[in-house]
Amino acid sequence: MTVPHDRKVSRTSPLLINASLGLGKTSAVLSAVADIKEEITVVLLVPSLDKAAEAEAEYNRLRKPWSMPAQVFRGRGANNPLAGEEEKMCLRHKVAESVARAGLGVETMLCAACPHRSACVYQKQLDSLRYRKGRLIIATHEHLFLNAIPTSVNLLIIDESVAIKAAITYSPFAIDRIIGCLAVQDAAGNAGRAKKTLQAIYDAFATGEHSQCLARLRAMCARREIIAARCFLEETLAEGQPHIDGSMNDVQIIERLDGSGSLAKPLIALLHQIEREWNSGRRNFNSIETLGAEAAIGGQRQVVVHALKKPLLAHGAPILLLDGTASILLNKKLFGDGLEYREFCVERNADVMQTTGKGFSRQSIIGKKKNGSPLTPTSIADAEKLQQRIADHINSLHHASLLVLANKTVEEALQPLLAGHVVTAHFNAVRGINAYEDCEAAVCVGREQPSWSAVEGIARAYAATDAEPFLSIVDVPNEPNSDYFKATRGIRRQDGKVSPVTISVHPHPIAQEVMEQIREAEIVQAVDRVRPIHNRRSVYLFNNVVADITVATVAPWKTLTGGISRFSQAAMRGGAVPYSAAEMCRIYPDLWRTAKVAEHDMQRTPKSQIVSLFEKWGFIAVQYKMLNKNGKYYTAWVKRDDPRAALEQTVGKVEVFKLMEP
Repeated sequence: MTVPHDRKVSRTSPLLINASLGLGKTSAVLSAVADIKEEITVVLLVPSLDKAAEAEAEYNRLRKPWSMPAQVFRGRGANNPLAGEEEKMCLRHKVAESVARAGLGVETMLCAACPHRSACVYQKQLDSLRYRKGRLIIATHEHLFLNAIPTSVNLLIIDESVAIKAAITYSPFAIDRIIGCLAVQDAAGNAGRAKKTLQAIYDAFATGEHSQCLARLRAMCARREIIAARCFLEETLAEGQPHIDGSMNDVQIIERLDGSGSLAKPLIALLHQIEREWNSGRRNFNSIETLGAEAAIGGQRQVVVHALKKPLLAHGAPILLLDGTASILLNKKLFGDGLEYREFCVERNADVMQTTGKGFSRQSIIGKKKNGSPLTPTSIADAEKLQQRIADHINSLHHASLLVLANKTVEEALQPLLAGHVVTAHFNAVRGINAYEDCEAAVCVGREQPSWSAVEGIARAYAATDAEPFLSIVDVPNEPNSDYFKATRGIRRQDGKVSPVTISVHPHPIAQEVMEQIREAEIVQAVDRVRPIHNRRSVYLFNNVVADITVATVAPWKTLTGGISRFSQAAMRGGAVPYSAAEMCRIYPDLWRTAKVAEHDMQRTPKSQIVSLFEKWGFIAVQYKMLNKNGKYYTAWVKRDDPRAALEQTVGKVEVFKLMEP
């Protein structure tokens, strides 16, 4: 892939390149950066430190004599690359995280007087960036929202989506904390006009119907008063923060932080979101939830604030976004409506099989609730049987190397049951990783589907400025409000048809977009780790998710585990399945050890059931006679695309080949 050049693209407009996975987006961009001769600072943000190490190695391979050097920027809690896993970049990284969570400046309050500062690997890393120009800095996505990298950025490149990571949900707090916080300052006579505004905010949330909260607040004050109150709150809360410095030991610092009970971040976030939603025209908030009476504490309503983190590192720098499964909607809300978009799509060179009739949820495969207790008295035993059936099918696939992807807990359950040539990984840990590109096949078991409340928390942050009210699952009339809704969608098939399946959906478009970024996009990201564009690959989807993948064969899960399981397993392995006892045991001896076993399967399975199975899988019936053997004709089921080649790849060279009448 080459980097597109378009003079019409403004240098100040963020540019999103949505290109099929495996085309070489990252390599092309790194090659372009290696050609830069000016002394500028380029920052590349990637999903993980593993990917950062990959990118650094790839860049060093592409470097020219004049290319700027590359450096991986590691956070305080990352491993020190010179000392292995035993030593972190910062010896006090845990207390540093606590200070940051409290909303305090780590550099000023902890690092300035820290006794380890002069020997600190993290500080030496900062110093190397402060005083050098002309380099490529590679860091993780989290640094987009931090002020950690101490240098001005001339070009920012973000590899893979940051949309989900950009949203933050603060812990619920009682609305009277605004009054409690203000009362201390009022005793000193410092509140002034801000007290009236903060009292209005309290009254708007604490009384009346939830659905009229924003309208009530507009009737009591103006937006400029909200801004003034927020500035006042930032100043007074900062003055009330606990005093700490790096000369104190970690226990002392933690004790002071725990005793402060600080609500600075969520309270200030509350006022920020009120500002953002003020001119929406709605009567209620989208990004601020008022919880029901059952969640009240001491008679006080609780509120939950959902917000988008500010892309601090992106300030003033041109931005290039690289993603294979990008959401234009979410990226425009994060980076602005000026975001420009280019798309490059290439069909996969893959034979894809997908099962239907079973969703393969984490609960069904594990049999336990999140707290570890059984779902039902028999759920764990049932789950163990399902795990074994899944593993048996995976182990029976004839591939020299195979990648299995699943939810993390499912991956851990399947690992001991899988053969040695099978490697595993889990969702949310493989984006951008090239370590599996030599695997011949990928098997995707289940999907990553968070609770509807978690999805709504992210979506509410993105819906803050929308004119339309946020439509929660609990707001939809005449519908059960305990879970996602169900809808019929179609799996895109290679033959131009669609196979209908029932999936979970959310009624609000932004929430549905968020869920698809977590569920559907993650499946696409996962299976494309085996690079099925430049290489012929096999992909098996054990789920009922409708992802952006063209499927060659759709088969009900029960056909893989019922009485015709051996026929199904044979069909999964290749392009042809003989329908003759002698040939069946010759081609698939591990499935049919003898001709007698094969004859038994043929006799006990109705012919109509076998015909139905293979037709659903896209097979057709043929007759053939082997080359240089007896003159006997055999029957076989073969893949519809190039059937003779599929047959000979499985059984060997044939002398006679002909299609059978339907």
